[in-house]
Amino acid sequence: MTASTVQWFDDIEVGDRFESATAYRVTEEEIREFARRYDPHPGHIDPVTAQATVFGGLAASGWHTSAMTMKLFWESGFPVGHSVGADMDLQWPTPTRPGDELTLVLEITDKRESRSKPDRGVVTMQWGTRNQDGEWRQRCRCTVVMFKDPAKAGTPTTPAAPAVPATPATPAQPRRKPAPRG
Repeated sequence: MTASTVQWFDDIEVGDRFESATAYRVTEEEIREFARRYDPHPGHIDPVTAQATVFGGLAASGWHTSAMTMKLFWESGFPVGHSVGADMDLQWPTPTRPGDELTLVLEITDKRESRSKPDRGVVTMQWGTRNQDGEWRQRCRCTVVMFKDPAKAGTPTTPAAPAVPATPATPAQPRRKPAPRG
């Protein structure tokens, strides 16, 4: 499958595979910068301290691995622009290291029509991010909602905006601790 042949739910079939077009090279500087900003675990920031952590050396945050994976996901040809995530089971079986060259493999494992929205369907996929040695750095099982081709379904080209939840009649009051006795 390529980005030019897949656009909508109608174009996806169980067994379809998508792969990132290029590898993403992970650098020590990038690992440390992401960690300083978003996940300051010592195993992500300081190479010396990281030796004594569960990682046994400097390792990217799992969330950093997820961010790099999302970049690869966009490059895989899967029609990300016509889908919205709905459910996810995410695992980081081994740490992402400086020097890793990450690639993504994605496979469609199930698809079904939406029971409540005729202009979309539900797709289940599994994907994995691995390094140059074939070691899995991230695995994911994900369910997404995908829009159907409006030209084939006769539906509007712009999906309807989601309904905004009603505002409660009475705003929530902050909880106050009782004054100490004594």
